[in-house]
Amino acid sequence: MKIRGNITEIDVAKMRDLVYLMPPTDVADGRGGVDRTYPTEIEVYAIVNPGGNARELQELNLTYDNIITVIIRWYDLDQTYRIKYRDVEYTLHKSSDVDAKKRFLKLLCYAKT
Repeated sequence: MKIRGNITEIDVAKMRDLVYLMPPTDVADGRGGVDRTYPTEIEVYAIVNPGGNARELQELNLTYDNIITVIIRWYDLDQTYRIKYRDVEYTLHKSSDVDAKKRFLKLLCYAKT
């Protein structure tokens, strides 16, 4: 399946990078508070491109060391998920539907190391 649009082209056969989606789990800490952990990893294939919209992150005054843009098959996730790629955990900044048909997601992620 190939999709053409404002990004050059998405080809499922080019999804060769392994990325791990990490959903959050909230655990009570025993003192009335809640700790958020990420114990589960869901393995998916993706297209990973270094870089991304650095200007958007700079305007929000976020500190980061690395930015990646990840394209995956559609998966219901929200901003609380983390992305693990090559043993580095990335914070999910923004996700957007590539073609408005819920086939592919484009994720902008950043890491602080």
